[in-house]
Amino acid sequence: MPQARLSLRTSACLAGLIFALLCVYFYFTEGYLSNAVFMMGLGGALLSVLAFLTRRPLFSAVLFASFVAIVAVTAHVKYEALTFTLHAWDFIYYRQSWAAI
Repeated sequence: MPQARLSLRTSACLAGLIFALLCVYFYFTEGYLSNAVFMMGLGGALLSVLAFLTRRPLFSAVLFASFVAIVAVTAHVKYEALTFTLHAWDFIYYRQSWAAI
């Protein structure tokens, strides 16, 4: 059975839509506008690097959106369990100390 392939234009448009939705998410969750703009810029840069390395814009957008979703769910679970916000070093700390989980 032949595989259906998306054209580069279609996948780039879908990737742009995913990034636009992520920008809206950043705008509503980051608090200050400067934080949201920083996350949008960082997200755009990471997405561009991923797209450059893989040559697949839709794959890069889905991978980046999945990473953002994992971090958001992890932050929510930690906040509900401990009433502490998630910090960058938590990923390293909890990975090295399974007893703390």
